[in-house]
Parts: sequence; structure tokens; C-alpha cells
Amino acid sequence: MPKLSPTCAALVAVFLQLADSVPPKPAAPPGAWRNLIGAYVADRDTLYVYEDSGTLLVLVDSTVPARLAQRSESVFTAPVGSPLGGSVVFRKNAVFAERRAWQRLQLGAAGQLRLQPVRPVAELLQVDRALTPPAESGAFLVPDLVEPAALDSSIHLDIRYATTNNFLSSVFYSSAHAFLQRPAALALVRAARVFRRLGYGLLIHDAYRPWYVTKVFWDATPAASRWLVADPAKGSKHNRGAAVDITLYDLKTGAPVEMPSTYDEATPRAHADFPGGTSLQRWHRALLRRVLERQAFTVNPSEWWHFDFRDWARYPILNTTFEELLLDPASQDTTRYTHADTLRGSNGPARAWWDVQFYDLHTRVNPRDSSISGWNGITYRVLQPSQQMQIDLQVPLEVDSIVQDRRKLTHRRDGNAFFVTLAARQRPGETRTITVWYHGKPRVGWRLPWDGGFTFPTDSLGRQWIATANEGLGASVWWPNKDYLADEPDSQRIAITVSDPLLDVSNGRLRSTTKNRDGTTTYEWFVTSPINNYDVTINAGQYTHFSDTLDGEAGGLSLDFWPLDYHADTARRQFQQAIPLLRCFEHWFGPYPWYADGYKLVETPHLGMEHQSAVAYGNHYLNGYLGRDLSGTGLGLQWDFIIVHESAHEWWGNNISAQDHADMWLHESFANYAEGIYTECRLGKMAGAAYMIGARRGVRNDKPIVPAFGVNAQGSGDMYPKGGNMLHTIRAIIDDDAKWRDILRGLNKTFYHQTVTGKQVEDYIGREAGIDLTKVFAQYLTTTKIPVFEYRVQGSTLSYHWANVVPGFDMPVRANIPGLGTRVLRPTEAWQTLEASPGAAELSVDENFYVTASLLK
Repeated sequence: MPKLSPTCAALVAVFLQLADSVPPKPAAPPGAWRNLIGAYVADRDTLYVYEDSGTLLVLVDSTVPARLAQRSESVFTAPVGSPLGGSVVFRKNAVFAERRAWQRLQLGAAGQLRLQPVRPVAELLQVDRALTPPAESGAFLVPDLVEPAALDSSIHLDIRYATTNNFLSSVFYSSAHAFLQRPAALALVRAARVFRRLGYGLLIHDAYRPWYVTKVFWDATPAASRWLVADPAKGSKHNRGAAVDITLYDLKTGAPVEMPSTYDEATPRAHADFPGGTSLQRWHRALLRRVLERQAFTVNPSEWWHFDFRDWARYPILNTTFEELLLDPASQDTTRYTHADTLRGSNGPARAWWDVQFYDLHTRVNPRDSSISGWNGITYRVLQPSQQMQIDLQVPLEVDSIVQDRRKLTHRRDGNAFFVTLAARQRPGETRTITVWYHGKPRVGWRLPWDGGFTFPTDSLGRQWIATANEGLGASVWWPNKDYLADEPDSQRIAITVSDPLLDVSNGRLRSTTKNRDGTTTYEWFVTSPINNYDVTINAGQYTHFSDTLDGEAGGLSLDFWPLDYHADTARRQFQQAIPLLRCFEHWFGPYPWYADGYKLVETPHLGMEHQSAVAYGNHYLNGYLGRDLSGTGLGLQWDFIIVHESAHEWWGNNISAQDHADMWLHESFANYAEGIYTECRLGKMAGAAYMIGARRGVRNDKPIVPAFGVNAQGSGDMYPKGGNMLHTIRAIIDDDAKWRDILRGLNKTFYHQTVTGKQVEDYIGREAGIDLTKVFAQYLTTTKIPVFEYRVQGSTLSYHWANVVPGFDMPVRANIPGLGTRVLRPTEAWQTLEASPGAAELSVDENFYVTASLLK
């Protein structure tokens, strides 16, 4: 093998480590022994002949193995006292010993187990495909099935259930594809990199399996053999897209490597710890297992080829067919996410064991050289015993030291993550603190808030102005923390030191101001509530301040406004919009979530950001979006876009926060919809609807709104106008404004100060509405397709159905039909008919439903 580079050597060392490593690759056994090695049966006893370290051994059931001494080509001797003590003679497909004849266990072609189906498989496929999987309760991750082979060309396929080479000799899949939930697929990609350096590739036999196929397995398998297949009443891990049947192949020859048993073999040889076969076969098996286990897979003890992904229980049982998965290629995200993406976006083992309680952040900003320095005290509660902690701080910033209990801790850097070895194993229930000291020149964003980081511009008078914005990049772009959206601190201190005469405005309330001897001032702000990491902000400039109070639903709410000093009069006029805005949002969404921390608008050198209790404002004191109306209706010029949109995030994004960036629609779709709600508050319901309908012109349908989970990925910008119009459509479906308002308020009450998944919100809306909205959310969030209401008129018959939709789409729609008036139709993918007049061809679909209508001639 060629010498490995240091990087690759480190990668290989992940699994080849010290005492528990895979041993050196053994040589193949003598060719003459290959016909002797195997399983033999006599009555109910099984005898195994196998090779280990150049020696032939024999094992009868669970007894101690005995070494065989070769006397001639076919005659061996077993030790006295062993079950086969004396002469052991091999003849064609048999072993003779102790006056017994042991016949070789015969398997089908290529070792494949074969069963005779009790019912025709073709018949069962048709019947079971129409059935519904078992109901499940609980919150699950949104499925994100992708093809590992599309992410790494070295991953090959031998999908047995797309052929007749399987235990029921029948075809179950219409095409040879392997799908897995994205985190599992990415784990396979990482494993494939290791194997390539060793001369091997991954060969997948099966992965995601629709539930109906599991049901067919069960119904077709003889009752006595059903122990071989999963019970469809419980579903299988394959049904969740979180299990894979896999082996290795030789990169040079392309041939599968030898293993102790064949795939789908139903004998003890298939067990993950079966001692038989050859040393080389077991080495291959151990290599496969070791590398995959390092990537969060667990082997099935009864099947060496079957591996379950760690988070399998977090995914629902699925019944989506291969045809449906392949129907919308735009929905297949083939982005090749990296190890760094996984570290940033997933709740890895060095994160999952601890829960952030409090951040004590102290940062000094040095505008002369655009550098920062400081420390963060991280107080956490121990959930599970562990000793390794992941702390995030992005390049080029450096960690100076990490301290706990006055002891300096060791750490290693892995890109933008630091892995800290704590002094002692942490005990569940304890509350501990570590302090991270750091310094460096943080990333400077040239187009905040979109690219993220710090900005060090000057104001129009040439004076220093400093700000941060880092929603997508994450807070670790400028301060060390657990940069994982699902874990927010319960409270936080933000102490920022800046050069005089700059004044810093951060989140929460100002507790103290300390004049330092070096011409700087430290501003200590304190947030008493949970806060998104990316909401924590620095805004330093020559600000002035004025305030007001809102008599709100939860009492008096302090309103603080921080414009640059020369914009004081302009700000007093423009910021008057805050009070009617907050009244409107409290009416529709419930009490402002941060009474304890107050409401602030802070002028910034960038357009704006939803920094909790310190909303960043940079819209140049113009109505609309920098003076433009994104809806094209003129209605958006009646109010200041940044004040409205970013303040809406105090409910949608800050109060209710997504656990993963893939669910960022929870922030942006609702904030976009809030723009329509505010227009309705100001100008009436028809105006609010017109604004939302007009906003559709910004929809691109370039990619799905919901992308991959666990890799810090963000979906299409359509999460704004398309996601907002999805919510507007759901309001039209419910067709009860009082109930819709109750749902919006109920969301903010039920998930008050919480991080949530998209599915939790979807389930809540559907449950409170009393309507199954599963397919509606799937249509607008996971595909690039807008539903098409296709209809035709033949004589007095109106026919209609849904096209361009996800399977099972059954959304009702309101239409005005000449001669019949306004009707609520309930189309499905199947054509339906309605008696109508020939004039029905001129029907119109209610524009509040985000669909298109198409008359077929």
C-alpha cells in the first residue's frame, strides 16, 4: 500500500487504534482447505470447520473448538477428549467422525436462502401497497431520504430486492436504488473515505425499505419462518430509512470480498460474532464493523451485514415508494456535506451529554486592528457521564486556554470545533462551569447580515461603528460556545468593552457601565430569558437614546430606541410604528415574549436582524424594503419592512426557535406571514390577503424549503414568500379566523421559550385545526412544485383533480363555479365529477389558496 498522507493516516487511525484495533490482514488459507471449510449437520447437531491463523479447527455446536492435525489430503486427527476425538475424514460434501456422517449444509445459488411464498408476491404487492403503516406517537425528525451512491461514486449497489436473487425469489422494488436518511448517508460517505485508503469500497444490498414491502415479506413467508422477517405491526428500522445491509468489495477487481457467510443467510454463520469461516473472512467482517461503528452505526448481532444508524428511533415509519422518491429530482439534494458540517449542525456525542445553563461572555473589541479578545464562562448541567466536550469557535479565532476548577484543561482543534478533555468524568445531575479564553481577528462580513460576522465601518460623519450579525454562520464566528440551535442558555451576561466614545447596545437590560483607565468602557447587559446563540450581538456606535412604554397584554413593556445621535429626530418619527405593530402582534400571536428583557430597536450599519430584545435596524428610515414594496401591490410601502419583519421574529424565531437550521421556515415563513397580518391590522383583511398574494412573485421554486438535517444546511429563500403563502393557504383551508388566531397564539403559549422541530409545529396546527395537513406541509416544504387544479368540462359534467402534487395530496380548495356559486371542493389525485353547466369552464379558484388552475381541453 502506498504511504498515507498525515491527514489520511489520521483518518485511518480512527479505527486502527491500540488494543482494540483490527489486527493485521491475514493470508488466505491453503486452497485445498477451501472445500473443507463450512457447516455440516447430523441429526440436530451442527459441526463447523473453520480456519484460524493457518490452523484448521472443528467446532460442534457450542463446544470448545478443537485443532485438526492433517494426516493426508482428506484425513485429519482431532485431539483425544474432544467431541470428535480420533480420525476425521472428509469426503465429498460430508465429514465422517465418531461413527457419524455429517452432511454439508447446502444453500441455494450463491448461498441464497430460498423460501416458497405462501401467497403470490405479485398479488400481495398490489394488496399491501394500499395499506397504511402502524400509527406512531411522538415527535419525529422530518424524513430526508437521499442516495448515498449519489454522494460518493465509490459506493456501489447490489440491490437484491430489485431482482429475484432474494429469499422469496421475487422482485419487490421497481428499480435498484438505495436511500437513507441524510445523516446516515453522510456517515456512510465518511466511512467510504476510510475504506478507499485501504483498497475497499462499500457495496449496499438494501437500505430504506417501504413499509408495504415489509408487510409483503410477512404475508408471503411461511409462519414457521417468520422469525426471519420484521413484524409489520412494529415496522423495521429499514422502514425508517435508518438501516443498511452492506458489505465490502475490492476496489481493484470490483468483486465482493469473502465474509463468513453469504448475505441473507439464515444460519449461525451470519451472526456478527460467529467464529467460523477463514481468518481473512472474519478480518473483512471486523473491518466493516469497526469502521461503521465509528460512524454511529450498530451491527445487528444476528446479521453481520445489517447496521442500524444511531438515531433510527427519531425517524417515523415510512411507506414512500421508490417511484415517489424519484419523481421530483429537484427535491434530491446531492450537496456533499463535510465532516465540519456535521460537527457544526449535529448533536454529536461531545455535545449531547451536557445542557447549557448560563453564558458569562466578556469581549473586548479593538477596532484599530479589527481584533477581539475575552472569555466566556460556560455553566452547564450534566445529563450523561462523559469527559469530552465540544466547544465551537471559528477560524481564525484562537483559544488561549480552557480552565475548570482552576485547572487548565487539554484540548484539540478540529476545524471550527475544539474538543476539551475535562479533568474528571462528569457525573449526571451536577452543574459545572468551564471558562474559555480566546482572541483573534474574527471574520469580517462584507455584506451583513447575509454573509455574517463582524463589520467595522464608519458612520456618515466618519466615526467608528461596529456591529455583528451571524444567523447562518453561527455565534461561534466571534465567541466560544455550544453552537447548536437546540441548546439555548437559560440566561446570559454580555459584557462588551469598547473604545470611548463608542457606546455598546446588546441584548437584555443594561446592568452597569464601567469606565476603564485605558480609555475604554465596559457595558454589561443581562438577558434573563433563554436566547438563541446567534441573537447575541454587539452594536457599538455614537448612539443616543429615547424610550416609551407599551401598556401590553402582560403589563407595561419598556420600549428603548437607540439611533445614531444625528438621526434622533428621524428615528422618533419612524420608530412610532413600533407601538401599533406590537399591539397588532400581541393580538394575533399573544403577549410579547420578553417583557423581562424589554423591546429595543438599534440602528445598525447593516439592513437588520432579529437580535432578541435588541432588534437590529438598518432600513435607512424608509417604508418598504429599502423603499421598495416586495409584494408589488404598493401595500408594503405603508410600513417599515425591517421594523415589522424583524420584530415578528421575537415571536417566530426567538420565542419559538428551530432546533435545526433545516427548519428555519419556522422563523422566516411565519415572519413573512406576519407582514400580511400587520397589513391586515392596518388596512383590513382584504389588504392583508392582497399583500400575501402579491408576495408570490418572489417565489423561485429553485429547491425545497426544508434541506438536510444535522449539517447546518439552509433551504431555499422561498421559505419567506412561499412559506408565508403556505400559512396563508392553511388559514383559507381552516376558514375560521377565530380558530386560526387561537392556533397562532396557542403555538406561542405551548412552545413558549422553547426550541422545537418543524414536525412539532405541523402536528400542533393540524391537531388544533382538526384537519390532517401532513400532505400540505410536505407539498410546500419538501418539493419545488405548486399544486395544479386541473379541470375539464364535458357537457354538464365538471371533472377535476390535483396534479403536480405529492402522493396522497388531498387539500380542499374553494372555487367560484358559474351556475353553482362558491363551493368547497375536495380534489384528490383521482378524477372526480360534479354536475354543472357548460359555463363551469369559466370557474375561478380562490386566490387565497396558493395553487394554479388549468383548464384541459
